[in-house]
Amino acid sequence: MANKSMGGWIRVKITSADIPGALRQLAEHNIILQDIESENDLSVSLTVSQKDFQRVKTLLEKRGDRCEAEGRSGLYWTLLTLKSRWLFVMGCIIIIMLSIFIPSRIYFFEVKGNQNIPQRWILEQAEQSGLTFGCSRAQIKSEQLKNSIVQSIPELDWVGITTAGCVATIEVREKPLEEKNENNIFSVSHIVAACDGVVDSITATNGVSLCKPGQAVQKGQILISGYENCGLIVKASRAEGEVYAKTIRTISLYSPAYRLQRGEIQRVEKKYSVQIGKNIINFSKDSGISPSGCVKMYSRKYVTLPGGFQLPIALICQKTVYYESYLTEASKEDFAWLEKDAEQYILSHMNAGEILLRQTALQYSQDFCVLNGVYACREQIGKTKIEEILNQNGKYS
Repeated sequence: MANKSMGGWIRVKITSADIPGALRQLAEHNIILQDIESENDLSVSLTVSQKDFQRVKTLLEKRGDRCEAEGRSGLYWTLLTLKSRWLFVMGCIIIIMLSIFIPSRIYFFEVKGNQNIPQRWILEQAEQSGLTFGCSRAQIKSEQLKNSIVQSIPELDWVGITTAGCVATIEVREKPLEEKNENNIFSVSHIVAACDGVVDSITATNGVSLCKPGQAVQKGQILISGYENCGLIVKASRAEGEVYAKTIRTISLYSPAYRLQRGEIQRVEKKYSVQIGKNIINFSKDSGISPSGCVKMYSRKYVTLPGGFQLPIALICQKTVYYESYLTEASKEDFAWLEKDAEQYILSHMNAGEILLRQTALQYSQDFCVLNGVYACREQIGKTKIEEILNQNGKYS
């Protein structure tokens, strides 16, 4: 077998009545002949360089001999073949480059060890600290990155980051719940009134009660004090307890007398866009504000790899439905919801309590309807107010 070279080799078959004379003439012209094999008395196979092949063919044809190429070998012919297959060559080069580049980057993230802190919040703070899609694996070993995450989330006690392939695992350890209130152990607080009212009942589990049932109190007045006079000393502590009072709450709700009502569907539009990371590429030239009589619905589909790994690439479809709309005058029955919403609003602004009596009145005009309500309630009006914080050495701060 011929040795491979940059020039390339050709296996030729020579057919002649005088084989020795043909070989002797080629040798006299300094043509290198390799791997000579005699097939019969009239033919022989040998290997010559591709640069000498044309000379061999010309010399033999002058003698009346026949010269045929049987095969080619060498790097020259390989490169010549790849030249016509440039797309395949480029694909191989890209695969090799990606095989070198991709393992050095991080594309997916996991969070372990979190119980009270949402995973999404940890990933957002990690991204702001520099742990982004496609970041270098060498960057993850930086202690500065871990410390930045801990500083941005005070509830975390420790953060560790490990990598496996293109996946970075953020392992966290949360601070115990007791440590969050550690700084408030030596604080002094009172229970004060959140609003005006008449005290109905009071239960002081810690501290000194400064009011009694039937007493009228004002907003901000101290109901249970954290200071207790023990004679020669004054005991400072955190006041604890519950104070229920009877209160009066008023509310006014306004509603337009006309409403915009939907009719039949006029048309439906769909607009597509692609989100890459935080950047959004719109494929529609019209991205203005839609009128009030339409409904917008968004659907977002992310590119997901096998194993549940999600890439930050998403196809967004915005579907806009346009309705025929017209104004209609609301009847008195249409304003029944005002009373229900008013009660829900009153109850949502109570710490704990109930509505005892209610008195409401609806007033109609040409443009709007007004609900005026007065509610007699029994609610918990006590709230904690920090007075001062004491250090362990007894000094005030």
